[in-house]
Amino acid sequence: HMTHPDSPLCRVTSRTAGTAVVVEVAGEVDLLTAGDVAAAITEGVSAAPAVLVLDLTDVSFLDSAGLALLARGHMSAGERVAFRVVASHPATLKPIRLTGMDRMLALFDTVADALDPAPDPTT
Repeated sequence: HMTHPDSPLCRVTSRTAGTAVVVEVAGEVDLLTAGDVAAAITEGVSAAPAVLVLDLTDVSFLDSAGLALLARGHMSAGERVAFRVVASHPATLKPIRLTGMDRMLALFDTVADALDPAPDPTT
């Protein structure tokens, strides 16, 4: 478990699960804390996992800085790393849907779903 320097508002931890890296985020993702999350994503992608899962299950607030971060994460993962986002609460799903980013991102309800080796593209 790698824990990045804690901001009281946001906690970011990374762990490896088989060929995947899971970046777990808890708290608020905004201009102040997005950098910590971005660093964890960059670090995760640089390990070249098959899948990078960004777990926003415990995120209580996601603003435009957080959304920009999701877009950058998606881009930085590129073709080599499958970038999957776990978002199941209105605090994260609403802004993602409002901005139409749900069409770009691979969204999952749970980390287990996101780690499924062969997610069904139709669901």
